[in-house]
Amino acid sequence: MNQSISLSIPWTCFHSLLLPNFIRYRNIPGKQRSRFLLISNFPFMVFINFILLISGGIFCFVYFYACDPIASQKLVHKNQLGTYWIYNVLSEHVPSFAGLTFASIIAYSVVQHSMGLSLCGHTIVCEIIKPMILDFFHSFKDNDSIVHWTKITCIVTLGILSTGVSIGFRYLQNSMLSLFFIFNNTIHSPILALFFLSAFNPYANDVGAMLALVCNLAINFWLALGGVFFSRLKSQEFAPDISQCNSTYHSTMSPLNLQFT
Repeated sequence: MNQSISLSIPWTCFHSLLLPNFIRYRNIPGKQRSRFLLISNFPFMVFINFILLISGGIFCFVYFYACDPIASQKLVHKNQLGTYWIYNVLSEHVPSFAGLTFASIIAYSVVQHSMGLSLCGHTIVCEIIKPMILDFFHSFKDNDSIVHWTKITCIVTLGILSTGVSIGFRYLQNSMLSLFFIFNNTIHSPILALFFLSAFNPYANDVGAMLALVCNLAINFWLALGGVFFSRLKSQEFAPDISQCNSTYHSTMSPLNLQFT
């Protein structure tokens, strides 16, 4: 359920984290918000998950029932399977988009993650740090320079943290499809929880929404780290079926002209 919904509403962080947008969004009637959410996201949700299911089915077929490129030693690491298959299709049908597409996907994932956390900087300073810490000290209370640099430091720190997490996902020993699932779970789950908090809780405010985001993000980040650690442990894998592969044909192939049958 989380995969289906959170994939289609990454923009909710913009409406929920910034205080002016939060207030403006709260003034919209609940029925209208629910109707807009369903109408605007349901078709996109179905389309995205259909593509993911088809891609996962193709990867499973290639690995278990077709000519396995890993067993034929054409690919040295299983992380290359999904990426290499998509790259071959793009190279054959849309050669000019192959490198640009993959670069855009990785860049978008990192930027989206960084923006999701960096947007929290203004709310953290104005609604948590300033009223709870800075206002208790008379020298800091009316000092705009300290508040300004605190905001900058908070935004930069969150941006570096989120980018580091994104880069850390690179070391996951799994397929590209699972990598995108973990990206989605770690980034969009807190946003989804925050959206529901602000959309359906009549007593919600920006401070509560911010605390919910931080707690949910911490929990998902901890689970992601556990997934990284667990993926490093050696586990038994199912052997692929390569009985239908033509060894003579594969012996003449190179990684650049690999075709899946």
